[in-house]
Amino acid sequence: MADDLGEDRLEQSIDHGLSPLGGPVNRHDQIAAILSDAIVSGRLAPGSLHSVRAIAEQLGVSRTPVREALLQLARDGSIRFERNRGVRIIQTTEHDLQEIFEIREWLEVPAAARAAKFMTSAQRKALEQAFEHMKASVAAEDEYGLWRHDRAFHSVVLQASGNSRLAQYVDSLRELVLMRDATTTRKGRSPQAVVAEHEPIMEALSAGDPEGAAEAMRVHIRHTRELLLP
Repeated sequence: MADDLGEDRLEQSIDHGLSPLGGPVNRHDQIAAILSDAIVSGRLAPGSLHSVRAIAEQLGVSRTPVREALLQLARDGSIRFERNRGVRIIQTTEHDLQEIFEIREWLEVPAAARAAKFMTSAQRKALEQAFEHMKASVAAEDEYGLWRHDRAFHSVVLQASGNSRLAQYVDSLRELVLMRDATTTRKGRSPQAVVAEHEPIMEALSAGDPEGAAEAMRVHIRHTRELLLP
């Protein structure tokens, strides 16, 4: 399928400032992370069309790991392959957001309860660091940094639940929300309020309180959904 991308028929170039990777790169997940970051930040705009060749050239790697990375992003719902044309960056719809927040509540609430039981001291420290980075981003008026550390915070919670696949899946869902430029600070919630909602989650986890962690996570997810969806 990837060989049929038709790179010579590229409709839109990938002139978005992707930096070449230093040294040989054999792991497609590193490339996937770079492309994911470019999608979320808007450097790869929703609806835009790109070729494997152009991406590989800008990253300074061969096409094979780029194809593998794009296949991963296609499975996550970030892009789609268009035969003989390239890869299209997908625009997340309002219906997508509704489904995403339903799934997040189903998964993250019980995960928070499990994390309260099984979180290690190293994970607790990582959670506190993510929270402190969120506060620092607010102080620096760095909205993108806030959402990046917000994702890290939730990732620690999910990892602490003991299910690494769950952590990867939910992170891909959160990315689809960011791809739509759907952040609650654009809907009237202050960055300080975003940080404040995470504090009871962290406190319940630190106290080893499964019920408290689950309820704090439920409140946070539902409030976010209410702000983003009519």
